[in-house]
Amino acid sequence: MKAKANRKAIGQARILAALMSLVVLLPLYSGAAGVYSPIAKAAGGAPADPSPAADHPRKIVAYFPEWGDQENKGFYTIDKIPWDKITHINYAFAKVNAQTNKIDFMDRKAAIEKDYPGQLASLSFKGHFNQLVKYKQLYPDVRTLISVGGWSGSGGFYTMANSEAGRETFASSVVDFLRTYQFNGVDIDWEYPSGTGQSGNPIDSSVAEPLRKVNYDNYVLLMKKLREKLDAAGAQDNQKYDLTIAATASSWILGGMKLGEANPYLDWANLMTYDFHGAWNGYVGPHSALYPDSRDTETAALGTPVLNTDWAVRYYLGTLPPEKIVVGVPYYSRGWKNVNGGINNTGLWGSAATTGGGADGKYGIWNDPAPEQPAGANPIWHILNLLKDPANKRYFDSVTKTPYLYNADKKIFLSYEDTESLGYKLDYIKEKGLGGMMFWELTGDYSQQADGTYTYGSSLTSFAYDKLKTASLPGGTVKPQLPAPKNFSIGFSGNYDHPNYTYSLKITNNTGADIAGGWRLEFDLPTTTTLTSAWGAGSVEQLSAGWDFNRYRIG
Repeated sequence: MKAKANRKAIGQARILAALMSLVVLLPLYSGAAGVYSPIAKAAGGAPADPSPAADHPRKIVAYFPEWGDQENKGFYTIDKIPWDKITHINYAFAKVNAQTNKIDFMDRKAAIEKDYPGQLASLSFKGHFNQLVKYKQLYPDVRTLISVGGWSGSGGFYTMANSEAGRETFASSVVDFLRTYQFNGVDIDWEYPSGTGQSGNPIDSSVAEPLRKVNYDNYVLLMKKLREKLDAAGAQDNQKYDLTIAATASSWILGGMKLGEANPYLDWANLMTYDFHGAWNGYVGPHSALYPDSRDTETAALGTPVLNTDWAVRYYLGTLPPEKIVVGVPYYSRGWKNVNGGINNTGLWGSAATTGGGADGKYGIWNDPAPEQPAGANPIWHILNLLKDPANKRYFDSVTKTPYLYNADKKIFLSYEDTESLGYKLDYIKEKGLGGMMFWELTGDYSQQADGTYTYGSSLTSFAYDKLKTASLPGGTVKPQLPAPKNFSIGFSGNYDHPNYTYSLKITNNTGADIAGGWRLEFDLPTTTTLTSAWGAGSVEQLSAGWDFNRYRIG
């Protein structure tokens, strides 16, 4: 993103680029505690967030896949979840019914009809949902959310959100769903409510592309409606209903999501800080880098170090406080075959085929079926088994803080997560005051068996729990606050030219009094943006530099 500025008249200023921090960001941060949120203003006083358990000062959000009880997922059922190590379970997935605009089941049988051992006879439903209620009684500090959408289940969002009636119907049905099946909230995983063309699943193109110009505006209205409905229901039911999202960390997709106007309605955002690199193009790199790398040829020409967790976190700090940012961790790999070159001929930052270059066979046991292309997707337990073959060597990149497997003979490269890389991310979460970690998904975790091989388990999750249980409560430094209100009006306009936004900020003096000469405008700009000025470089003074925000002065 780039920023520019020029002078119009005293009392008016135009500042171009992500300068939304000046007016969108500052009002979001207020009061001693730090954050404005519509939640705090809920009519009737919806209950506040429940206090975390003493050993869970930061969130550990686990996605449970509805299809986990199938053979190829190790018959992973609700009872196998490490309930004592996590704080939240996002059940994946429900969907939007395109005919009714209501929340609906993906697999009704698995969700509420299938019999599982020890199910609660007192409930009117069976299936996974019955088991979730049962185990929540044993672990009352764990909260459950129904996640709606996902990569293959987002198609219903586009048309539903395109009308007030659709949004009203959906939001009301979500409240009914939470009450009926005893969930604590809803997680919206719409992939993606962006103006960026072709940014979602190709199967949704027929409904998504005609609405690209309005998708994000509709999304903001949908999240506002959900917040209102959930807070009203919470006040009636005397419980807090959470509203979260699975949030893209892609700068390309975020380029079509304006200024994050929906974010103030959230309890927190689960950043999908993975899939930064993959077999959809020929750039061979880590799919969940913590830090940027100047050797990344895909980002080198952009001028902004995107495609990493650190950039994504600092980007979201433009509209969310640190305690509402949850970092995503992949319990799976991405990888390529026929990799050429790379650092020290180990594949990293090498090249592969632009299409059809994904690792497959035993190097892609989690690959989606056709027409999806192979992607080198594997659970972590399988990666650890692959590494028992001496031909498959583990390397660790000290710049991005990521491990990778490389087979020099077969030219196979797999980027994945392990305790070393996760340790760096957990330290980052603690140091930056972030809300915690999320992971996709439970069946990718591992345990070691007596014979030394690996299978399904909870080792990564237990490692995260041990690292975070002694952390302080989340939260960063108190953000800048607005001065006492004056009779000024503020207006915005802007243009999007991918990958950059050019924003205009107009401040108008309505006081009737002249502004004395020598006025100055100071503002904070996220460090993920670049500021330039038509006034000349000397007219924009950088007062301070930080990890998350830089302060500037104009005038």
